[in-house]
Amino acid sequence: MLIGMVLFRELKRRKVLHTLSLYVVGCWVALQVVEVLSEAGLPPGTMRKVLVAMSVGFPFVLIISWFYDISANGVRRTSSLSPDQDSPALNLGDYALMAGLLVVVALNFYVLSSPAPIPAASEHVMEQRTLVVLPFDDIDVESDEGPIGDVLAGELRSELAQVAGLKVLGPETSRIIKAAGDKYAVATELGVTSILTGDAHLKDGKLTFQARLLQLPAGNTIWQSEYQDTTSGAVALQKGVVQAVLEIIIPSASAETGHAPRINAGECRDMYDLYLRGKQLRESNNWKRGLELLQEAVRIDPNCAVAWEALATASIVTWSKEDFARAGAAARRALELNESLPTAWAVLAEIAEEEKRWSEAEKLFLRALYVDPTNAHVNTFYGETLLARGRVREALHYSLEGYRYDPASRSANYHVALAATYLEDGETALKHALINADLRKDSRYDGWGEIADAYLILGEVDKALAMYAEHSEEFADWYLQCIRARMQPELREDLPARMQATVDQYKNGDLTEWEKMSHGWSIVRCGTWIGEVDMAIDLMANEELTTEQQFLPFFQADSGILRQTEFFRNKVVDSGLLDYWRKWGWSDYCRPDGDSFVCD
Repeated sequence: MLIGMVLFRELKRRKVLHTLSLYVVGCWVALQVVEVLSEAGLPPGTMRKVLVAMSVGFPFVLIISWFYDISANGVRRTSSLSPDQDSPALNLGDYALMAGLLVVVALNFYVLSSPAPIPAASEHVMEQRTLVVLPFDDIDVESDEGPIGDVLAGELRSELAQVAGLKVLGPETSRIIKAAGDKYAVATELGVTSILTGDAHLKDGKLTFQARLLQLPAGNTIWQSEYQDTTSGAVALQKGVVQAVLEIIIPSASAETGHAPRINAGECRDMYDLYLRGKQLRESNNWKRGLELLQEAVRIDPNCAVAWEALATASIVTWSKEDFARAGAAARRALELNESLPTAWAVLAEIAEEEKRWSEAEKLFLRALYVDPTNAHVNTFYGETLLARGRVREALHYSLEGYRYDPASRSANYHVALAATYLEDGETALKHALINADLRKDSRYDGWGEIADAYLILGEVDKALAMYAEHSEEFADWYLQCIRARMQPELREDLPARMQATVDQYKNGDLTEWEKMSHGWSIVRCGTWIGEVDMAIDLMANEELTTEQQFLPFFQADSGILRQTEFFRNKVVDSGLLDYWRKWGWSDYCRPDGDSFVCD
């Protein structure tokens, strides 16, 4: 005890306690600075490393302060205690200081002996890679062979889309990026981290292609390889490319990640070239020849599921009952052979939807999304069917999913704009209507109508009217007056007579197919706005209209007057839509009322 008191008094004389106190205060200030900098971006674990360094420095400071005095006059060695000197006595403050230093040492030891904290989960979440597979360039295509580059890229895209942690953009976006002047800049803007591209050559039953993987934003080639085999070995070649790409992009991934493969090595060997050429021709301008090649492919090999799937989509030409029968039979055969083909499920869903088998269509669309939730086509058309059933918010969600996976898809952007218009979400409608119009700028219809409708929702009436005036030849000659009449009731006086004249032309067959569509829609919309409900209902009672055309006008936000009609109530019950709502979810505008329903 006496020795300890002498030691503590000597620590005071040599100013060790004072120096250690200053060292602890300095360390505390430094730790505050490190904490601030850590939030600004210092690497994880920096705070713990600094604390370790300070702990290592503590005994060195203690030793140095025992032998040396550090003051404003410099550093000098501490003199020894002479025989006639007594060490200074300890006071209450000295005891408190020693106790505080002991507490700091104990806490520091506890912190450093504890396990290092596990970084936040977000720090371990693998950054999602985004890949775009550009259409392969066709080399030396002869007239009797046909191109396959686009569809070959599509096959690789379908396989890669099923890998967890990898987002693969859809076909239309891939084509837009390839056609861009600076494809790297466009791809980077869309969040793409890697590009798979290449060249393809099909001749005399031999397939040759070179694949290259580029890393963005610089566009550096990080992998490339050349493959050659007969078309009977094409599937194995494709799977080799997929595996090689995954080993570079996501080393821990597997080509089999996700759902079952579309096609296994060894399948479709004897007609795979017909399948590739037929599918590409079907997706290009030579629809009829593509259909013939796909029919020949399934005749040669009736057990090739992907060929039946392609034939199912190719068979729907006019949306007639005969088309549906052929397409449905092909889709069912494809699924008998392989249940993991999303497009086959979607074909059956679209047929069921058109035939008002609502619940069956719902199950089929959900099955297609289960097989491939990233399929832009399936998401988009499921959104369209939900819109025709009055589930407008859900329709917007699935249309946006279609846009997410294929942002340059005209169909996806159009359906997003349409659903947003129905919800009167003007900003979303305008954004996607503008994208849609830009994508359609070389088409007969460039999408100006969706932009004009978005301007009306946003209250920018002058802009909307200017666009309608610019395209006056594309709609009924009284429609511009009807839009103005919404704000100026005095303009409504002669509108019903002018509208009726157009109705008579419609019923007498005096309008072209384009005019029937645009003028018919004008009559329904104008009739809703100015209260000519009977005229609007008269047109929607036309059974020649598709299912979407018969039901869509009822589910716009401003179509409440149509939803109050007896015609609508009877149509909901007779078509089975009421039973569908009860099972799968109600329209945004209708709700149950005992055994019946009411709509706003």
